Amino acid sequence: MGSTKKTRIRRTSQEIEETLYKAAETIIGEHGYHGLSMRAIYHEANTEHAVFYKRFEDLNDFLEKFARRFDYWLNDSIKVDIKDNTVKNAQKIMSDLIDVLIDNPCIQKLLIWEMSENNYITQRTAQNRDNNCQNLTRYFMKGFKDCEVNFNHASSILIGGIYYIVLFRKMGTFNLIDYSEEEAIKELKETINIMVKRVFTDYDEATIKAKSANNEAVRIAKSLLKKDVSYEIVKETTRLDDKTLKGLQNSKE
Repeated sequence: MGSTKKTRIRRTSQEIEETLYKAAETIIGEHGYHGLSMRAIYHEANTEHAVFYKRFEDLNDFLEKFARRFDYWLNDSIKVDIKDNTVKNAQKIMSDLIDVLIDNPCIQKLLIWEMSENNYITQRTAQNRDNNCQNLTRYFMKGFKDCEVNFNHASSILIGGIYYIVLFRKMGTFNLIDYSEEEAIKELKETINIMVKRVFTDYDEATIKAKSANNEAVRIAKSLLKKDVSYEIVKETTRLDDKTLKGLQNSKE
């Protein structure tokens, strides 16, 4: 009887990388990021260390690429719709952040690791997150530049609050709300939408145009009143309300 030779299935480079990433997910799910090491990864992936080193320089390099698969701020999936105003884009990004955090235990554990351990890797992943969002941040800074509330600080408070609520939502109620419930998450999104609108709505494009038109009408009214044009003509020309016009008239006197 002739011997049978076992055929080895060749995997593509992409399939091998996917196996290594899946192995990391398993380890993180069981032990958190503290249990992650190069040896643990290629052992869990049932492959050799040479295979790992052929694709990644070291654990830092692996983690940086691994994080891009799960981190909302690193995976380049965030898009703003230039057809929408800045407020709507901000609302969508906050809502999507909640969904991504809830659906991805890996990013939850990464954030917890960063908050609980200060080392080169956690500093790097945290800083990469901020660096990767510079263009997005500048987009909102420009859109809300005239807002009384500083966008950077206001968005930090909102994002930080989302992190806390999602990371600890299964620990118990918070302010008498059970955020492990789907209805509570829906209400959270609705509340954040209102907060974003209340904080920044006075500075969306439509309102800016309306304010600009009103300011121009006030300028014209001041000029006409200064030239002693009759109140009725000024009102008809500028379409300003009586309260505004009488205030301008009194200030003239």
